Amino acid sequence: MVKESQMLRSTIAWLTVTWCGTAGLSQTRQHVVPEGPLSPEEQLAKFHVPPGFEIELVASEPEIYSPLSINFDNRGRLWVTDTTEYPLPPKGPGRDGLKVFEDTDGDGRYDKVATLVDGLSMPTGAEPIPGGAIVFSVPSIFGCYDTTGDGLIDQRRALYSEFGNIDAHGMNNGFTRWLDGWVYACHGFRNSSEVKGSDGHTIKMDSGNGYRFRLDGSHIEYVWHGQVNPYGIAFDSLGNFFTADCHTKPAYCLLRGAYYPSFGKPHDGLGFGPKMIEHSHGSTSISGIAYYAAEQFPEGYRDNVFMGNSVTGRVNRDKVTARGSSLIGIEQPDFVTCDDRWFRPVEIKLGPDGALYIADFYDCIIGYYEVPLTHPRRDKTRGRIWRVVYRGTEGESQKLRKVCDLTKLDLEQLWTRLATPNLCVRLLATHEIIDRFAADAVKPLRTRILEPCDAHQRAHGMWILERLGALDDEFVQRLAEDETGSIRVHLVKALAERTDWDGAERPAAELVRTKLFDPDAFVRRAAADALGRHPNSAHVPLLLRLWSETASEDTYLIHTTRMALRDQLLRPEIFREHAHFRGDQDRTHRLLDVVLGIRNVESAEFVLSALKTDQFDSKRLGEFIHHATRYLPDDQIDSLAEYVLTWQDAEPGKQLNAFRSFGLAMAERGGQIPKPFYPWAERLADRLLDSKNPLRLAEGMQLVGALRLPSLYEPVAQIAAATNRPIPLRIAAIQACVATADPRRLELLDAILGNPADTPELRRGAALALSTVNTDESRQLLLERLKTAHHQLAATIGAALAGSPPGAEILLNTIAEGKASPLLLREPGVQRRLEAVTVPDLSARVAKLTKNLPPQDEMTAQLITQRRNAYAASKPESELGKAAFEKQCAICHQLAGEGKKFGPDLDGIGMRGLDRLLEDLLDPSRNVDPAFQSTIVITDKGLTRTGLALRDEGQVLILVDLEGNELRISHGEIDERLTSALSPMPNALEKTLNEKDFNHLLRFLLDATEPPKSPDGAEKQSPASGE
Repeated sequence: MVKESQMLRSTIAWLTVTWCGTAGLSQTRQHVVPEGPLSPEEQLAKFHVPPGFEIELVASEPEIYSPLSINFDNRGRLWVTDTTEYPLPPKGPGRDGLKVFEDTDGDGRYDKVATLVDGLSMPTGAEPIPGGAIVFSVPSIFGCYDTTGDGLIDQRRALYSEFGNIDAHGMNNGFTRWLDGWVYACHGFRNSSEVKGSDGHTIKMDSGNGYRFRLDGSHIEYVWHGQVNPYGIAFDSLGNFFTADCHTKPAYCLLRGAYYPSFGKPHDGLGFGPKMIEHSHGSTSISGIAYYAAEQFPEGYRDNVFMGNSVTGRVNRDKVTARGSSLIGIEQPDFVTCDDRWFRPVEIKLGPDGALYIADFYDCIIGYYEVPLTHPRRDKTRGRIWRVVYRGTEGESQKLRKVCDLTKLDLEQLWTRLATPNLCVRLLATHEIIDRFAADAVKPLRTRILEPCDAHQRAHGMWILERLGALDDEFVQRLAEDETGSIRVHLVKALAERTDWDGAERPAAELVRTKLFDPDAFVRRAAADALGRHPNSAHVPLLLRLWSETASEDTYLIHTTRMALRDQLLRPEIFREHAHFRGDQDRTHRLLDVVLGIRNVESAEFVLSALKTDQFDSKRLGEFIHHATRYLPDDQIDSLAEYVLTWQDAEPGKQLNAFRSFGLAMAERGGQIPKPFYPWAERLADRLLDSKNPLRLAEGMQLVGALRLPSLYEPVAQIAAATNRPIPLRIAAIQACVATADPRRLELLDAILGNPADTPELRRGAALALSTVNTDESRQLLLERLKTAHHQLAATIGAALAGSPPGAEILLNTIAEGKASPLLLREPGVQRRLEAVTVPDLSARVAKLTKNLPPQDEMTAQLITQRRNAYAASKPESELGKAAFEKQCAICHQLAGEGKKFGPDLDGIGMRGLDRLLEDLLDPSRNVDPAFQSTIVITDKGLTRTGLALRDEGQVLILVDLEGNELRISHGEIDERLTSALSPMPNALEKTLNEKDFNHLLRFLLDATEPPKSPDGAEKQSPASGE
């Protein structure tokens, strides 16, 4: 039901502020801003924008609450979805809504607001459609319709259901109806969804991903794969589409069908799609993106992408330039900053007036996981919409474009609107012509397009004719010869949407093939993408030629061509025709490259043939062996194994590459290493262990451990006991010794565990290794050392014992007897393992043993206070902190491109401030993101393995343990798999690092507030290269 009210804030709705410069602004942000909220008038005075720009208030509370999305309809009205429920979806009927702001008197100001759709739940996406709206509301995409024409929504139905919603903070968003008539959208974060249209076609998405769907609910399909938490979609005039993302890069220009980085997820065999930018804008939380395609802003701000940085409270900006068909983002100064730390830009849109509209969530808290969802200061009553306009500097002036109601224009007037530089207006006018005039528009538009007219008019007019089924072959040929490259781009994209390329649309298909060699790189990329959607044997040589003729810097065109070639070869009959060797090495190498993206028997047989005839790039030996091993049928594995064995006389690096690739893939397919490989493994490992290169030594010990080679226990044990060896090397040797099952291993481990002269890190490694032996004798050794260990080591031994039912009983009984501290039961490592094993009356026993301890929160608070005071009294050095980061953190986290990417990126972590960093380091389970909760695996031998689950590779689960090591566990060895609310990040960092090093680490992390710069301090330009 529609509810209307006059704008209570009409007197302030267009207050304006102009500021030039941002000197003195700090990006440091606290997760709960201590200051209270400002009124819209007060906040307005806190903004900073570049010279000549002004920021104006469009709407605020009480008309809207926390805004989630913004859009515009064909009447020039502003659509806003808002929420009072965030961050928790309601248990009963939704209370959120879709509101429409209208300028009733034509003065350029929104003076009326109406609730178009109510009863929604977390409406993160909305798109105007004829006679209603398409809106996401947990758990479905709904069509909401005015069936009587009275302006009231009287019917709604689920078009696509049901989307996962275990995580409600970043769901389906960015709804954008593009020129092709499809609605494009982002899937959001963490949720898993299996959704289908009325035609039965189903897609499955797990976090990230993008898709498009038909307005009537008939069909939904993938557009791209991956990303972590994409929020917001924008298009440029050529139809390139962009998203903002969290925890990868702030902005991507996406290629249809490509895979993009996510947490621990693999690509499709072709590598991840190329990046547009390398910098991070000082944050891992980006939401909302707009591409400026209009004339109101100065030239330097056109063809820019603008992104909402809700953590830093800024609108970031990148200049988009082309390198061939590849788009490169060049970092620019921030576009909007604000001294009011409640400013939270979460959505950005180009408006029909040429202004940039910003949805401001306005809250003292923005983090979903960083602060409890039930925190009392989470604001549910405030929200603002701002717009940035360009008024000009001294001596110039600029006016906003007057917004008109397109529904009141006739066809001729709408045609003139297709010539505007404003993409928002052109897009709305295109839909209006199709929706209102339909077939009646065909004849006039055909005439107009053939007359001299603006290129935008020809491009949009072409799409109108195509969507109305009136773009015939003669017209297609005329447009194909258009001198303007953008016309040819749009024509090829339109023809790609046709389905019958092998039948009635054969002339169109033949034309698109010729465009593979068009002078314009964007046309070539559009043509390659089109061929990828319509497999045909004739396309293979054409795509191979295009690839060979494309400059290496045009990574977008190369990746699109590789995907298109792969998609041809997915057809068995096409594969059989082309997957053979003709003596052309370049052709063979290109085919082999894309075959890695085809996961079937035929591709594996082709790779095996290339391996046996030595027709492959030797630098990719491991990849080819791995692919062939994974996908060959069982009856050909022996043949492949014979080939792999031919590498046993090569230099050690190549031997190891061949052996490891074969072994990993055999595990992934659920198989075993053949017996003939073991003598080779022994010789290779023995040779590696004799090396003076630490890397080769580590590889040798990994080989001993993986294959459990008892004959090599002695040299490995010598390394484990050698006090002059690096600690990581000795820990690797300890693990290998345990794997050999040599009886002498217990004595070795016990000696190291009991030696106070050895480092805590090494003794901890010995305790954990001893626990994996999982015998009465090993548990007794752990128990004896527990009685005399200091707390840090005792915590490790306690966790080691807690990993099996007998060990857990020993631990609890020892504490009950007063021979070990009950504080051990407060250690997250112990808690993680205890909750995974079966122990009678565990909760009651733990409660009894810990009842006299001070509250955990109190102890942690005291520790944090003590470390805060110590830091304030110190003089820490960031460079020394970097060394501590590399040792303690980089095994799982990446900062400024350095380190591993298992956990969240830490770019911009310094903006969290000292208090939050102390919490993260000293109490890591306090604010754990559910996407990074620990996974606990109980094996068929009763052992417990804990870590961060990355992915499943065939029949193997891959975890990262507390030391940053990858654990590969066969599915057949897993009895039970659990998820713990505790963080996989190691606890007790205050014990691992001395106070001085801890302070250095804090300094280093607090300094990480800005994006990385190039060595000369200039703006960093991304190479837009694939991975």
